[in-house]
Amino acid sequence: MNLIEAKNKARKAYEELEWQPISDSPTTKYYTNWRLYEQAYESGPATMFHEPKGKGIPIGPCGNGDQRGEGYEISELRDGESLGRLVNPLESKIIAAHYSMLDKAYLLRVWGNTRLNLELCRARDGWFSLHLIIVVEPKSQVDLVVNEERTSPGTTVFELHVGEAARLNTYVVLEPSRGIAAYQLWRRRVSANAELRTGLVGFSTTMYRVEESTLLADMRARYTHRAVFIGMEGDQVDYIVDTIHVGQKTKSNSSIYGYALEKSMVVVRGLVDVRDTAEYADTEFSAEVTMLGNEARGYANPMMEIKLGRVEKATHRAAQYRIMEDQLFYLQSRGLDERAAITLMLLERSLQTVRDLGMNWLEEAIAGLIENRVRPRL
Repeated sequence: MNLIEAKNKARKAYEELEWQPISDSPTTKYYTNWRLYEQAYESGPATMFHEPKGKGIPIGPCGNGDQRGEGYEISELRDGESLGRLVNPLESKIIAAHYSMLDKAYLLRVWGNTRLNLELCRARDGWFSLHLIIVVEPKSQVDLVVNEERTSPGTTVFELHVGEAARLNTYVVLEPSRGIAAYQLWRRRVSANAELRTGLVGFSTTMYRVEESTLLADMRARYTHRAVFIGMEGDQVDYIVDTIHVGQKTKSNSSIYGYALEKSMVVVRGLVDVRDTAEYADTEFSAEVTMLGNEARGYANPMMEIKLGRVEKATHRAAQYRIMEDQLFYLQSRGLDERAAITLMLLERSLQTVRDLGMNWLEEAIAGLIENRVRPRL
């Protein structure tokens, strides 16, 4: 399906589909406030763009179009060229909104021993849809950092293909502006004997929904994921991590952490689906939320569906904590003020994500990000 065909189908689907037909829970009907996306969509598409603040490779309408460098090539998909196959424009209303507002899509090919820093373009007004297909060639060894400082409402969709026997580390940093409804989707396919390690540190905006779905398609595909999402003020975060085991002897290990500060709501959840073809699969999934303050809300809901009896291991864990004023007082009695104590907790957890992934070279950047983003807003 090319972009023109996808846009035409998506526009029709947007009018026909519901935002979410089934409630998330009896107490909180929807973890995502879909009304905010509908209002943003009706405001119309973005028309003005500006470059990201970082020094990485710009991706999107503010970039340099087709680019080629050592170990990579970026191209704009032309009219008539096929899009990726991992995201169907008819699968949900939010995806229909994404495709119907999508003006261009981009393809990144990476090979060899390569380290890249991608900076996503920013819109100044209106709904902005950005779509990037990433192909990591077989037997490559790649480090990839993706920075998104979204300044307008809209959607960002990634389709990632990890070739056979490749090794890919990705780390995503989400720094949205205040007061918007943002959505990000990652769809990943990991081939035989390939290893994918992913990390994320994200900050909230009025409504941020992030979905990640990883398909371990072939034998001995491996996947490790670590993430921290921080909610502040009255923001909402709905963070969903799904893993699908299809190939034999596949392995996954995911740990996601949410921090709800002040009056925010943070949800961390997902599903590990072990199919009947995934003999001797090995999977671990942990989801935790820490609430800092009496009015913060947090929900952790990791789930598993095991569809065969021959698995090496399948474990999952959920935890929800509330740190009260007396606990903060203990930290303060050790010489830390409240802002320093909270910043320290978030910093240590965030740094652990890069250490677990072996991306220690990112520690300084992550530490500066937590300090600059969190402390001034406490």
